[in-house]
Amino acid sequence: MNQYPLSAEFLKKEKLRFKRMFGNKPRVGFDNADAFAEFCVRKLEEQKGLCNYCGTHILLIRRVIEKTRDDRRYSHLFHEFRKVGSMVPGPDGNYRCCFDAKAGRASCESDRCAGLGYCVFGGIRGPSLEVDKKDPHEGYTEGNCVLVCYFCNNDKSYVYPADDYRRIFGGARKRHFEYVAGELKIPIE
Repeated sequence: MNQYPLSAEFLKKEKLRFKRMFGNKPRVGFDNADAFAEFCVRKLEEQKGLCNYCGTHILLIRRVIEKTRDDRRYSHLFHEFRKVGSMVPGPDGNYRCCFDAKAGRASCESDRCAGLGYCVFGGIRGPSLEVDKKDPHEGYTEGNCVLVCYFCNNDKSYVYPADDYRRIFGGARKRHFEYVAGELKIPIE
């Protein structure tokens, strides 16, 4: 049984996130934000919510991120280097994105991510799959794009070809997520 099914609500929020992502960094190869978002949701369903490189489910990664926030054993692995932020209420009571940990407040005045529950524009990466170009020298096209977790995307960068990264590092990344999930008593599947 799949512990992490992709609900209609989850897919709806992800479609909105991908649509917004298109405007943040236009993807040549897709006619518009709707086409890009449709492709990403199809890919998300095809991949069953799994990172294309390590095969870890994004909802398991989210649970690991949430549970390690205050766990000294793992917080440095999932929070300190990429500064995970959160939604905070603004002066008008509406939630804002782009939480600035140093200032202790939201660093923008936008409601743009309130419907998602996390920011997709403020440098907060990790709780969502990201679009990666398998071949960094090619454009954002349907045949060249896959959805991957932040951790694999960051590791792979422009250094490794997609197949090499998956074959050499993907299994180790998955085992690491599963190890931490096991230590934190998070169901794996």
